[in-house]
Order: sequence, then C-alpha cells, then structure tokens
Amino acid sequence: MKHTFAAVVALPLLACGNDLGPRVIFDIDGAWSYSETIVADASTGRKCTLFGTLTFAQENAAFVGTYSRTENCRSDGAAPERAQLRSGQIRNGKLLDEAIEFRIGSCDYRGTVDLIDAPLRLSGSILCVDISLAGTVTTRSGTWQGERLENL
Repeated sequence: MKHTFAAVVALPLLACGNDLGPRVIFDIDGAWSYSETIVADASTGRKCTLFGTLTFAQENAAFVGTYSRTENCRSDGAAPERAQLRSGQIRNGKLLDEAIEFRIGSCDYRGTVDLIDAPLRLSGSILCVDISLAGTVTTRSGTWQGERLENL
C-alpha cells in the first residue's frame, strides 16, 4: 500500500531563523481519476466537460506524466458536439507544500492538495492561452479536480 505523503524537512532554513518551516512533498505518483469544466468560448456559451485519468511520475517535488480523457463540448442552445478522446503528456509538474501545478498543451493547471480527506484529492483552476498563426490570442479558463485511484 502506498503512503499518503512523504515529508522533507528543510532544517537549514529553520536553523537560519527563516519562518518558512518544514516543507512537505506529497506523494502523488500513480494514477488519478480527474474531471474538468472549461469555458471554451464565452461569446457562444461553449463549455466543455472533460473526464479521464492523469498518471504522474514523481521525483521529489517535480513530476511529469500522461493524460487520457474524453471531451464533451456544447454551446448554449445547440446540440452537444461529438465526444472526442484525447491523450498526451503532462509537463512542468511541481509540488510545494499544498500547492500543485502542471501543464497540458497550452493550459496551466494550478491547485492544492486536500490535506483532510483520504484518499488525497487535488483541485484547482485552469488557464489556457492559445495564439493562432495570425497572432490572435484567445484564453479559456475553468476548474479541475482529481482523486487518487485505489490500487487494485
């Protein structure tokens, strides 16, 4: 069975009188069930709901990984679009105390590790910035949450 977290204590910082206190690096290694809701186009009311799996490969406070998800999008008053399956790489993952951040495509995911519930839960916000070939910048935003999948 996996430990819920691993702690790393920054004693040199404490010895110097720094009030940052000990640092905790949570164990997020492995598979997580996750979902997100994102406003893809505010002018048309297009919203997307995504759900799938995040798999993290962690080394201390850094991690990378993969994702696999189903995307369901719909504009206000319109029929749902055809669901799309997507997968790819998670990059630039970092943990610091309860904070987590990583990148999928053009989207930055930031959030927190829930310290109270077991199994560990993650949740936060998403900001995506896309730049077209013509130089047009569009942004999308939303929220996400994940829960560790139990080892079977």
